Amino acid sequence: MNKAILGLGLLASTAAICLVGHGVQYELHSNNRVLARRLREAESRIGRSQTDVTEVQQRLAARQQQVNDARSDFETARNQTQHAAPPELDPVREGVWPATQPYFYLAKSRLKDVGYKTFSDDDRVTVPAAALFATTAPERAAVEHAAAEFRQALSALELQSAEKVEPAPGVNTESYREVGFRIQPVTNQLAQLREQFRSAISVALGAERASLFLERAADWLDEQDERTRQPGTMITFEARRGPDGEVSHQLHFRGPHGSSAIGFLFPIEPSSPLWRYRHLFGDQPLIPVPAQIQSANQ
Repeated sequence: MNKAILGLGLLASTAAICLVGHGVQYELHSNNRVLARRLREAESRIGRSQTDVTEVQQRLAARQQQVNDARSDFETARNQTQHAAPPELDPVREGVWPATQPYFYLAKSRLKDVGYKTFSDDDRVTVPAAALFATTAPERAAVEHAAAEFRQALSALELQSAEKVEPAPGVNTESYREVGFRIQPVTNQLAQLREQFRSAISVALGAERASLFLERAADWLDEQDERTRQPGTMITFEARRGPDGEVSHQLHFRGPHGSSAIGFLFPIEPSSPLWRYRHLFGDQPLIPVPAQIQSANQ
């Protein structure tokens, strides 16, 4: 009896061991299948990545080739342009206004009839003047340097010859202020400054172009030293505050040929009449301008 029971127990244990072993084996097989699938997926992703890398490398190589081709074309075109002969200018054959060309012909003697200014308000060579005289960048810089030197020398000359005129007692109040100067004529010094200016322009542009340029620049020179040439010119910087608090400024000119007044706003710009006489009056208002008005003028 006992042997039977012992045999049954041994058989049951063996069966249990077999069942557990079978389960472990099944789980191992299952895990292996999962790992194998993941391995295949990883290998597939690596393959796709390698393909993408190859495609990117190919596109990069193609773009680099395009850049090289474009650079080669540019160098070829530049060399051809540098060695190409300029177009033959022939007004007799082409006519004064060649319809298919980006240029036309104008007799130099007609330049005096063309409406243009030589200098802008800030003493730069104007675009029309630069084009008409075919100036290069160094030539324009030299011409503008000559204009700046003339302006600075003229200002220094005026400052030396200016006599400050004190206002009568009680003239300057909270609502009105003025500062005045009487400019003494300095004819000889002005003639020297003009000659220096003409010489500098001749060096910059050459004799022929300088002669034509200076014909028109004479107007600019007259604007600069007009009042310095007149005997006893009086220049007064005036400021008034109105009943509404608004402040106005003007320059008042009195000379042997009459008087005139020009108003302006702050802050001043090269086109302002005060800009020309900053060396005498500075660039600030005589009476502070209300903040809202000054902001509106900026």
